[in-house]
Amino acid sequence: MPWELEIHHIDLQRSGDSTIVVARNNGNIQKTVLIDGGKAGSADIIHNYLTTTIGVDRVDVIIVTHYDEDHFAGIHTLLNEQGTNLYDNSIIYDLGEPPNDDKYFRRKTRTKRRKPRTKIRADGTPVTYHNQPDTDYTKYIDAIATKPNIIRATQSVNSLDIVRYDVNNLATIPYPPDAYLNHLVPYWLVGKELMWGNGGDGLNGRPAFNSVVPANAPTITCIAANKYVLQNDGGFRYVSELSIFDGPTRMSDATIADQENNDDNAKSIGLLIQFNNFKYYVAGDLTQFQEDGCRNHNAVETPLQPGVRDRVNNANNMAGRVLAMKTSHHGAQTSSSRIFINQLRPSAAILSTSEPNRRYSHPAARTVNILDGYPEIPILSTNDVYHEHPPTPPPPPQRPIRYYLTGYQNPNNNPPTGYGGDASETAGNPSVAPPAPGHIKLTITENQSLRPPQGQIYRGIKAATQHTAQAVGIALTLQQIDTIADKGTVYGTAVAVAIAVGALQDAATRALDYTAWVGLDTNNVGIIATALQTRNGGGNANAVSTAAAQVDGGHRIGFLGNGAAEAIGAAMTGSNANAISQAATLAGATPNAANAAGHAAATVYNTTNMNPDDAGYAVAAAMGAVAGGATVAQGSAIAAAIAATVAVVDAATTARVTTKAAIAAGMANNLAALAGAVAAASYYEGVPHEVFKGVLAALQAANFPDPLPTNQANAAEISATIPANDLFNLQFQCRGDMGQTKNYNIAHCY
Repeated sequence: MPWELEIHHIDLQRSGDSTIVVARNNGNIQKTVLIDGGKAGSADIIHNYLTTTIGVDRVDVIIVTHYDEDHFAGIHTLLNEQGTNLYDNSIIYDLGEPPNDDKYFRRKTRTKRRKPRTKIRADGTPVTYHNQPDTDYTKYIDAIATKPNIIRATQSVNSLDIVRYDVNNLATIPYPPDAYLNHLVPYWLVGKELMWGNGGDGLNGRPAFNSVVPANAPTITCIAANKYVLQNDGGFRYVSELSIFDGPTRMSDATIADQENNDDNAKSIGLLIQFNNFKYYVAGDLTQFQEDGCRNHNAVETPLQPGVRDRVNNANNMAGRVLAMKTSHHGAQTSSSRIFINQLRPSAAILSTSEPNRRYSHPAARTVNILDGYPEIPILSTNDVYHEHPPTPPPPPQRPIRYYLTGYQNPNNNPPTGYGGDASETAGNPSVAPPAPGHIKLTITENQSLRPPQGQIYRGIKAATQHTAQAVGIALTLQQIDTIADKGTVYGTAVAVAIAVGALQDAATRALDYTAWVGLDTNNVGIIATALQTRNGGGNANAVSTAAAQVDGGHRIGFLGNGAAEAIGAAMTGSNANAISQAATLAGATPNAANAAGHAAATVYNTTNMNPDDAGYAVAAAMGAVAGGATVAQGSAIAAAIAATVAVVDAATTARVTTKAAIAAGMANNLAALAGAVAAASYYEGVPHEVFKGVLAALQAANFPDPLPTNQANAAEISATIPANDLFNLQFQCRGDMGQTKNYNIAHCY
């Protein structure tokens, strides 16, 4: 019978996080897993969603990623829910026994602060109570104790003293067996499959842990806990950025233990949900260090301790991608780095946010920048601690990730506003009565789960690359074709073209950086915009050049180097390639940079539906590409492709201008045609008919006679076509343009 996986992201309407995973077989619920329960006040929302929206009659597994109040305090409230047996037989997985201090072992109180007092726990150990707000751990274990059939599988896991450093200042693995008798090692949970596990720990006559997974069924595997990260070879690494030295002196064991054991977010449980080819990542508040991996700061020349990214997509390619993810820590700047997102390659990201998250700037501008396709600190970002990215043009230098928020940070504004960026959609509608909740449901059928995960963008770029290369006699290996498709899918048009024409990726990166320097800042001031205003006012090349050079006191144009302003002035006033090149050279530009700028800009200026400002952007991009190691012809192709994305022209024009600019700069016609076809396929996200138009236009622009262009374009379109290309579905309600509530059902195929 066919399986189906559902992942429900709950709008808690306050700061917090909760995810529900449901596995169905032939439509019938087989397993329900609750990951985190938000704050105590969120319990009713979660319980009602479980019973009414989903219709479950039991929660099989509860996973507490860490002991922050906004993730697990709601669990004890759910366990104490009256009039239900929904949670009576759950298996609970958490970090284990936390450190023996009052951060965990104390009661919440609203009374005035009193002097600290010490009490003796049942096991005979003393605990100091401070009467300050805590993380509800005591209430949590008390609630579990009232349910005799609940299995807390991790009750004996050592989360109180998680690491011992050896004489070389490296974490001891395996953990010393005599350090904590009657305790399981801190990484006991790591590597275990939890959806189908029996909850056994093998202690005190209890059965050993075992998980029997039905054929083709979804799974949930713990890949990180207590700072230990599962490795691709099945082993473990302790990943921590904390130093154990105070200057040249190693700290005492007690001080080391205190800082390592109380680093709660970094100890979060990380989970990989898999359903055949589908992968999903969720990890509480796990930090960048555990996600990316880091070097041990305690010893000289220690190796990188690989993080989560190297476990979930070890090959670092589209075939191993994570199709969807929940960004850790509500999109905080401490998680979900650029390198992490690049390696996971998600088609969609979910962020758990609501009004109280505004206090913490969740999601952070850094996370928004990354998901919107910008660097963590973009060029021309706001000059403050947030570094919000500038508006377009130019478009973001990297392909954005579509992302979805479970709630607005300012729901009472008219209209409601949030901290999401250009590529985001916020679920829910707080402006209607009653407010529409921002729950987001992700579903994957078994048929979808069996499809290749690379997606439509990859498939289209690969088809364009393969058939164009075959048509023009360029012998590419399958690895080379895959690399072009992979780079184009992750990074976008400029990088795809650079790799296709044999340039370094850095050539495209520098081209995009230079393009950003002449674009708009967050006050809508930019070199090209100022130059265009001067040109449209009747200014000649010298006047346009002077205007470009004066923006921001000349600071910005200085990043492009000598001759850039002069080339922009000549290009935007319609000069030919030689004149543009000469203007740049006389002002001190290198011959290669000047020539690449001249050929790219002149081609762009004379292309239908492209404008003088696009020629100015082409100058900047060409000079950047050459600075990044590109030849004149490679730089011209990269720059023309970037200019096409700035101009937002159609696929045929994108292919045509890229091809012609490359040929004008001396590139062989066959390689120029490949560049044009790749540019169009990448920019238009591999859509089959756009692939057809791009391949056809590129081959025709390179003067290949019919019927070759038509035949190869048809073949590329067929190869790019996936009969069923949806990889998963997202369903949610959101606020429409007129304030009405809209129902979304998005088939993700990217």
